[in-house]
Amino acid sequence: STQLKRTATKEADGCPSQAEIDAIAQLYDQHKGDLEALATACGVDAVKLKEAAPQPAQIFAEKLLAGAYIWDQSEASKAALRRKLKEHIVEKGGSLKRTETKEATGHASPEDIAAIKNIYDEGGEPLQNL
Repeated sequence: STQLKRTATKEADGCPSQAEIDAIAQLYDQHKGDLEALATACGVDAVKLKEAAPQPAQIFAEKLLAGAYIWDQSEASKAALRRKLKEHIVEKGGSLKRTETKEATGHASPEDIAAIKNIYDEGGEPLQNL
């Protein structure tokens, strides 16, 4: 019969171990600090990584494991949308026409009354059928 072996449970404290830091630092050294290659290898945003320009390998590893180079996807999406909207507005801006905004007063204008009268006169329908 197979029995489970008793083992001690390790609780994570949220801090990376020295072995994890060393492994990431070694990756940094293997890529010779090439931020584009490191961004690809680690699955982080190259722009965010370049903004921080981490040096040396140990600092890079600590910051990477702390999540310093992760771009919030919702913020990235908002920034991309803003950029596209701005480009679109600039592109279409010249083709827009100036118009006069009308404010509703709650009262029918003489033009509105005439338009409704024409519909009624042309249709020959009783008002309740319109």
